[in-house]
Amino acid sequence: MDGMRSQSAHLLRAASLLILVWLSGCVGRGEADNLSLVALLENGRFTTLDSELGDYQNRSESGHAQQWPAYKAFFAFADSDPALEPRLNEWVAAMPDSYAAPLARGIYHEHLGWLSRGTAYAGQTPAPRFAEMHRFFEMANTDFRQALAVDPHLAAAYAGIARMARGDGRREEMESALRAGLSVMPESLPLHLSFLDDLDPKWGGSLAEIRAYLGALKHDHPEIAALKWFAGYDDYAEGMALLDGGRFGEALARFDRALSFDEHDPGYRSARAKALFMLDREAEAAATLEPVLAAEPQNPDFLVQMARIRYYQRRPDDALAILDKALAFDPFDPDHLRLRAQILAGAARFAEAVRTLDDALVYGGDDPRILTERSSDLQHVGRLPEAIEAARRATELAPDYSRAWLQYAEILAIGRDCRAKRALRTFRAICTSDGMCGEEARSSVPPIIPLLPCQGA
Repeated sequence: MDGMRSQSAHLLRAASLLILVWLSGCVGRGEADNLSLVALLENGRFTTLDSELGDYQNRSESGHAQQWPAYKAFFAFADSDPALEPRLNEWVAAMPDSYAAPLARGIYHEHLGWLSRGTAYAGQTPAPRFAEMHRFFEMANTDFRQALAVDPHLAAAYAGIARMARGDGRREEMESALRAGLSVMPESLPLHLSFLDDLDPKWGGSLAEIRAYLGALKHDHPEIAALKWFAGYDDYAEGMALLDGGRFGEALARFDRALSFDEHDPGYRSARAKALFMLDREAEAAATLEPVLAAEPQNPDFLVQMARIRYYQRRPDDALAILDKALAFDPFDPDHLRLRAQILAGAARFAEAVRTLDDALVYGGDDPRILTERSSDLQHVGRLPEAIEAARRATELAPDYSRAWLQYAEILAIGRDCRAKRALRTFRAICTSDGMCGEEARSSVPPIIPLLPCQGA
């Protein structure tokens, strides 16, 4: 469980769109039911789907409050179900003059690009995963530009182009895309928030740039700057930088200050819950997050956050029930499935954990973390040859990932395979680089490795 907690202190997964955290409210307050929109697509009801999305987009031009539902509706298609792609292709082909169809397909392709990239550090991410990310990004860029050619007032398209440029390290192109959108929609809340997100230090920006942007908003767009959550954004941004740096107590103080401007803001409450979680204050983290989930019952990020908290409260059944709600919106997200498998393995439900990780392989097949954990779960259900192959593949994909080498050594030792000695030596040679050396002491198998009757191994 320690690894699950430390994982949440790392950068937010690239596919998580900060802007969606601010799309507060619930379906009953005029926002789309994402599952219903996806069902229209699955059933081939393209005309109805196009009309509904068009209504949201048209209303978005009537005022600030209507911009959020329009932006959010299109993110119903940030969905990992492979069955959606042929339907999206049919919709684009059936309605060539639609902006909604290519925009929805672009969001789908972009989402798959982020899933293909994964959330491991760059040094632990195999080259094929980056290549797959770029393949999906190219398709998404084509889709977004096709949609903008029909209607240039699509904030989600500009923001998507900017996010992908940011993911590739093309900062000038990122800013260019957002400025292009703001030239058409100068008071677009989604685009201004995207710009602020892109100025975050973790993306190469700085807190000084964020403060300068907020200052310019007050001068150029006073009505936007007067919104409550803009007042707390400076403290939120500094808190996130502290959180990413492991300074959880200081981060919590900043999030509390941000919430003093708007105590109901979902983004600030979610951030506060993250800090509390990292401080081992799970009950307070859950209490902070509960109102957010009540307002945002269809937000997968909030659902997964709560599932992790419930697991640490030793409530695995509750954690699984919440996590399955998130998977209803994004059934093959490898990180969400990996968390589900960890919870199942913690409850000794190894066969279910293996089946869950089998699904995670759809977009996480080259993720060494998933392969390593799958090897461990396969070991527990007696599928030793598959467990050995999964661990071997993980070491091949990420030679500097020491946890994979330890798992490989363990599983080889179980099979009395002399390669275990070489694998353990490799683990010891590299484990200092990622702080995993202590894991060997928690393993019951490596001590028997020196006893293997191997010559020259």
